[in-house]
Amino acid sequence: MTEPTHDLDEAIHLDREALALHPPGHADRSDSLNKLAIHLWSRFEGTRQMQDLEEAIEIDREALSLRPFGHSGRSNSLFNLAIDLRSRFKQTGQLQDLEAAIELDRESLSLRPPGHSVRFNSLSNVAIDLRFRFEQTGHLQDLDEAIELDREALSLRPPGDPNRFFSLNNLAQGLWSRFEQTGQLQDLAASVELYREALSLQPPGHANRSDALNNLARGLRSRFEQTGQLQYLEEAIRLNREALSLRPPGHPVRLHSLSNVAINLRSRFEQTGRLQDLEEAIELHREALSLQPPGRSDRSLYLNNLANCLLSRFEQTGLQDLEEAIELNREALSLRPPGQPNRFLYLNNLAYGLHFHFKQTGQLQNLEEAIELNYEALSLRPLDHPRRPASLINLGETLYSRFKRTEQRHNLEEAIELYREALSLLPFGHPHCPDSLSNLGESLHSRFMQTGQLQDIDKAIEYYREALAICRAGSPLYIPCLAGLSRALLARFRAIPREDDLNEAFYMFSTATESRFTDVGQQLLGAQSWVQSAREFQHSSLLSAYVQCLALLQRGLAISPSLELQWKSLTRNSSSLAVDAASSAIDKGQLNVAVEMLEQGRALLWSRMKGYRQPVLELRAINPALADKFETVSNELEHLATSRLRLEDDVSGRVPRFTTAWDDQWKKQRVLSDEWNEIVGRIRQIEGFSDFLQPVPFGRLKQAAAEGPVIIVNVSSYRSDALVLRDDTSDPTLVPLANSVFDEVGKLSEVLGQARRRGEDTLAAVIHDVLCALWKLVAQPVVDQLQSLGVAERSRIWWCPTGKLCSLPLHAAHPLITGERGLPDLFVSSYTPTLSSLISARENIPAMRSKYPQLLTVGRADDSLRCVDAELDGIQELGDFVDTIVEKQATPDAVLDNLQTHPWAHFACHGHLDDEQPFKSSFKLYGGSRLTVMDILQSRLPNAEFAFLSACHSAAGDYVHTPDEVLHIAAAMQFCGFRGVVGTLWGMADDDGPVLSQEFYKHMFRHDDPTKVDYKDSAVALRSGIKALRKSGVPLHRWAAFVHIGA
Repeated sequence: MTEPTHDLDEAIHLDREALALHPPGHADRSDSLNKLAIHLWSRFEGTRQMQDLEEAIEIDREALSLRPFGHSGRSNSLFNLAIDLRSRFKQTGQLQDLEAAIELDRESLSLRPPGHSVRFNSLSNVAIDLRFRFEQTGHLQDLDEAIELDREALSLRPPGDPNRFFSLNNLAQGLWSRFEQTGQLQDLAASVELYREALSLQPPGHANRSDALNNLARGLRSRFEQTGQLQYLEEAIRLNREALSLRPPGHPVRLHSLSNVAINLRSRFEQTGRLQDLEEAIELHREALSLQPPGRSDRSLYLNNLANCLLSRFEQTGLQDLEEAIELNREALSLRPPGQPNRFLYLNNLAYGLHFHFKQTGQLQNLEEAIELNYEALSLRPLDHPRRPASLINLGETLYSRFKRTEQRHNLEEAIELYREALSLLPFGHPHCPDSLSNLGESLHSRFMQTGQLQDIDKAIEYYREALAICRAGSPLYIPCLAGLSRALLARFRAIPREDDLNEAFYMFSTATESRFTDVGQQLLGAQSWVQSAREFQHSSLLSAYVQCLALLQRGLAISPSLELQWKSLTRNSSSLAVDAASSAIDKGQLNVAVEMLEQGRALLWSRMKGYRQPVLELRAINPALADKFETVSNELEHLATSRLRLEDDVSGRVPRFTTAWDDQWKKQRVLSDEWNEIVGRIRQIEGFSDFLQPVPFGRLKQAAAEGPVIIVNVSSYRSDALVLRDDTSDPTLVPLANSVFDEVGKLSEVLGQARRRGEDTLAAVIHDVLCALWKLVAQPVVDQLQSLGVAERSRIWWCPTGKLCSLPLHAAHPLITGERGLPDLFVSSYTPTLSSLISARENIPAMRSKYPQLLTVGRADDSLRCVDAELDGIQELGDFVDTIVEKQATPDAVLDNLQTHPWAHFACHGHLDDEQPFKSSFKLYGGSRLTVMDILQSRLPNAEFAFLSACHSAAGDYVHTPDEVLHIAAAMQFCGFRGVVGTLWGMADDDGPVLSQEFYKHMFRHDDPTKVDYKDSAVALRSGIKALRKSGVPLHRWAAFVHIGA
């Protein structure tokens, strides 16, 4: 940010006039040169215009030439030229300028012996020069000498001296730098005390108070890093905030204070997990960056700071923050070309982001670029450089990642050597020690797995223990160290079975997942490691591990503001967690627990959204204000979850970048989530509401079987089973399935998925084998059990499949052998995504009606859907209670408006399935408009009862990434209020629509009495329609596409 220079401009103009009056040879020319150079330098300090600095240097050189050895003003000219050259060094990084400045300042000091009136100025300047050179070369003797010079300078400014503040600050800075290099706590303690005295000399109102506040805050931050005592960081933040208040908008160095506050807030976030700190840090860093226009070399620092915060947040937000961080780091590095001071820092930071990107995407080119950047950074940090350990660690981490990817042993060996060197350069307790120790532990563990050398695993365990001894519980490394130690102990247990190692390993796993101040993502990784290990060793803690995993998965979802981001999080983390947990409970004979785990760990997105719509009528009677508050905050969270944020193109055209609205969305989510959790906590404290929005217990879940058996089919790689729930029994009935079910279902899902994409002919070719396999693998064992339980034929049954079984037509399973019956012949099958959704579909049933339900039909015909008109005309003949909207009337808004007043709905149009973005799956309506899953789930339809979705793929969801989330159009219709839904698992034939709908509605309206028309007849009505299709010779793949969902 540039300063107004009007006064300086005028002074320089007058200086030039004066100099013109003192031509070469004039006795006063050197004085005029001096004045002009000082003003040019001052203007450069405000504008950073290099031509002013270059001219100042040339003028000061001439002035110095006019003041030879013995001249009384030589020391001043030496002093001024040294300042100019140091300024140019700070801009260009040319070390020869700094060397020349040191030489000039030393000569100036020699001309100001002890007792000289301004000796302290030369002492301070030489010390400043030496500190700069130390930062470039790492030569500790420069820093030691600088400290001694600053001590002497301070002694010349005793208490009461108006300039004592500057000497206190300089000495404190030197001691702090030496502490950073050596870890000597006495230097840090002395530095903090000096900074405190300096601050005491700058009371409120003093012009330099903001500098003093920031300096002391820096020392306190270092003390926090050494001790882990949060009060030091809290005080640092308080001091930084006061400094910021003294630098309001428009202040020339406001951006420094913005950055200082933000850096410490990010540190507090890493300790406490308080997202509001990270959000504020990002906001402050964005403001600081806005004050540094493109092209300024100083801008690189602020780009780097913002990038670091975005890297901290990307675990919650996904790749967009990571990609923005990488772009910021690329820009920062471009402002630090070869030869610029601190280029190594920007090389390392860009490499860090690229390494993370590789870990997320597996793109090897990002890892290779990171390795190349880290090698260059290390080359800029020679053996005695104070920051060499950080570069060694960074390079080691990327090489280790390449080893994990390629299994090339030389990468592992080099990583180990780099970590060892870093550790040898670090004093005990240094902030980088835990990194080196934990990295060494992990690398030696990997080498043990390669070679079986016990000394490697023993040493790995030792290093992990040392790291944990230094790590604080809130440190980002704490959870990885605990999990790493657990894995290492188990590795040693495999080689030498010692119960102590086994017990300690599982204790560490438990500790890792229960830690209060840590990243949820890291905890989830630790819990998943716990699960895998408990499975392997058949440890008694397995169910506890699964319980923690499921809870952490739900906690992690609460962080993300939108459904799309929550879904992306699930694609990375959920996998088969719920079904595997249930299989573990089944192993232990705890069938009720298995049912509870499946309910808790599946359809998480629908469950969370349903929680926002939880009825509070009973609560309102007791505490209306709290009920209102719950509904208000829930509505805001639901709106946030379903909102779409527009992207703004980056000026470079390279990466779409979210505006600050993206940051605001995350901040709003965190604030609202905290408030919502607090409200829910208050509700649970009210008598009779202790289970409000708690995981549903089995005693409540079994009510799903009130109107017929519910069969949960749990398909896990560990075991597969059916659990039959009946209203007349307290516990589920277990139907063990063949060990091959998991693999076979996976193959069937893949075969059917490919056929669905390739078209009807391929589908027709594979459907026979699919239905036969489903009969043999799943349906027949369940049918046998149902028959042995006395369940009458043609009874209604409900299927609750899991995993990739959700994509398969289980309802149509059939032996397809002449004379033998299949599932459609024996029972009336429906599906339910979860037990809770089926229970909800039967609750709060509207009062008995006195007339037929209003039925809305929606149609969009085209050349490929020629039968839509016939389908809708047939329904229209039912009576005047049928309303039809077609063609221009059939817009998304019109459809949603009409659904408010029509409890029944029938869609006859194209359906679109989006596998990669399931919330964009849709009905295709007039003019290319689409009614998407996201549009539907935003609706609230309290009067809705039944919907017939005569459209392709209307009950087909994401069966690749998150099959247990059941994300499809039919599920969205059920969520927004429809109690029963008919949909399709794949594309339907246009010719089938009129035939099926005619038979369907013939059954639904078979009674002349409107009071007998019931949406619960829809499953039987669908069976009647399908029976008609089968009799007419419609092939398997066409009638098997239709499914019934709900009550």
